[in-house]
Amino acid sequence: MMRIFPRLLVLSAMLFGTGTTAIADVQTVKPNRTTAVSASLYYDKRSCQIFPPGKVIIAKQPKNGTVTYRQERHALSDTCSGNTALVNVFYYTPNKGYRGTDQFRYRLTFPRHLSDRLRKKSHTVKIKVE
Repeated sequence: MMRIFPRLLVLSAMLFGTGTTAIADVQTVKPNRTTAVSASLYYDKRSCQIFPPGKVIIAKQPKNGTVTYRQERHALSDTCSGNTALVNVFYYTPNKGYRGTDQFRYRLTFPRHLSDRLRKKSHTVKIKVE
């Protein structure tokens, strides 16, 4: 499971201004297994300023599984290599025996002192169980 985090973190950092943090349009997972499918991390690649991980609200639960999240400390890559940050990591577990598609939506809220583009972010994570 740890192999997915560098890809998630790199993409999250690269897409800092867009708010998209899933590693693909559709994340493929195996049945009957909990898998990290998304992560949120916002930092400025020029200054390496790390923003707080934000408060998570699961806005729409998946229909065919469950989603959980937790904050985990991970090393940053690219220009901020050597720094670590708290990251919201999202895990999806399909219902037993389920194969097919699913999705969930989460929202992040940030403190008022951050710009409007960061203050309220909504993300939809699409999943394919096969």
